[in-house]
Amino acid sequence: NMAMFRAVLQSTVCSRPGSSSSSSSSSRTLVTRIPAVATPPAGANATSGPPTEIVRISPQLLEAGGLDPSKEAQQNLAAFSEMLQKGFLPVNLGVPGLRVQNIDPPVLTVEQFLPAEVCDALRDAAQASGRMKASGVGGTGDLQDDIRTSSTLAITKEVLEHCPQIKPLLQQLLDRAVQLLGDELDTAALSSMQFVRPASPTQLAPELPQIAHYQPGQHFLSHEDGFPSAVALDKGYQRRATLLVYLNDVAQGGATQFDHLGFGVQPQRGKALLFFPSFSGGKSDARCA
Repeated sequence: NMAMFRAVLQSTVCSRPGSSSSSSSSSRTLVTRIPAVATPPAGANATSGPPTEIVRISPQLLEAGGLDPSKEAQQNLAAFSEMLQKGFLPVNLGVPGLRVQNIDPPVLTVEQFLPAEVCDALRDAAQASGRMKASGVGGTGDLQDDIRTSSTLAITKEVLEHCPQIKPLLQQLLDRAVQLLGDELDTAALSSMQFVRPASPTQLAPELPQIAHYQPGQHFLSHEDGFPSAVALDKGYQRRATLLVYLNDVAQGGATQFDHLGFGVQPQRGKALLFFPSFSGGKSDARCA
């Protein structure tokens, strides 16, 4: 089980989680995404050309759980923070438990992002709602039908009316997301559980959170999470960041795999995964597939 939270930035083209998940154990995830408007700001990397190289941490650090920013030299930390702000989105690197899994494209995790009891309550509420449906795939119409075989609960206004116990749990997720991504993340619209498109090139607007459930053997095959340019222009926004929170431990399988980066993130209850499906200029980042 996982929870997904995605925000939208009114700036250009952004993306969603570019990961594949195949599970031999049942898992749930909460997911949130951040979209953006398709109008690049002056000097954005949509015109200068986004990077194509990959900058990794050492295999030893990756195996040990990632790079701890608090142990880095101030000069290195400042350079990484500047890269995030200019190329993707600002991130509070001082959040306890934050680890860098990849430098460019940035992939970050946060241990104990949500308390265990909140994860359990979200998972139980989703299961008891009776409203889990077959997961859809947005953004493209040319993907095979079996690219995603999980089930999803989109947390809409109707769902909250049916399951009011979810709202205070969801608020804890939103509070933590603001702590991680800053006050620019406008979560006010989510109080009514309606997606409101960003109204300015600097506004970050979260999409509706989702709770996804992968039964043993189910998957989300390799894909790009960001919208293709034509789709982003048509929608008027792009997905800029994806924040996943794993709601339970998985002993085997179920990893969120980054194909081009050569590693995956294993589900662990309460752990958050943050990555950026598009650049600040609005172009989808294929490296995050």
